Amino acid sequence: MKESAIIVRKELKYNTLKPIFISLSVFFIIFILFGFSNLSQDNTLNVMEIFLPLIGIILITPVFEQEQDYGIEQTIRTRRTNFTVTLVARVIVRILVYVLITLVFAIFLKNNGSYMDYKTIIPQSMGIGFLYGSLGVFFFGLTFNLIVGYLVPILYFMANSFLGYEKLKEIFLFRLKYGLELKYEYYFIVGVVLVILGVLVRIRKSR
Repeated sequence: MKESAIIVRKELKYNTLKPIFISLSVFFIIFILFGFSNLSQDNTLNVMEIFLPLIGIILITPVFEQEQDYGIEQTIRTRRTNFTVTLVARVIVRILVYVLITLVFAIFLKNNGSYMDYKTIIPQSMGIGFLYGSLGVFFFGLTFNLIVGYLVPILYFMANSFLGYEKLKEIFLFRLKYGLELKYEYYFIVGVVLVILGVLVRIRKSR
């Protein structure tokens, strides 16, 4: 338990701050396009369903970034703490940080006069961001290439943005904006499976 707490503390202090700062670029885009106050229902859905989930890619995807340095990976693997525990703790920390950011931002919008339906918008936004991040984790673990890890969820985002429901059907994500049946439960299920597979592949891969 003590070792897990040390991993969490180090992850927050040394590894998570960088993607959090990079995530500020998403907030900058949101501010430029929509502002942060008195958003209509349509604009709130654009922000929460389309743009804010991009932070999931930035935060969750680079969970194996330290191991790209061979020396660091060997050091981590030789520590007393199990390598699997280290990776799992990292993933959980990053997911929780993403969830916290989404919650805080939703409350911030609500308190600044914007439309907000917590029961539908928050799980939908979190589900999409988690799915993006889990795709990144899986393909990063599979290829051990961070660029590929970022590229796959970005391509999925672009496909949803430009192809729409007519082309993507059941795998279309921006369902709340278009009044379609929500499927965020599946996003979480698929996301968990992809994260587990990504971590398992990374653990088994020898360097």
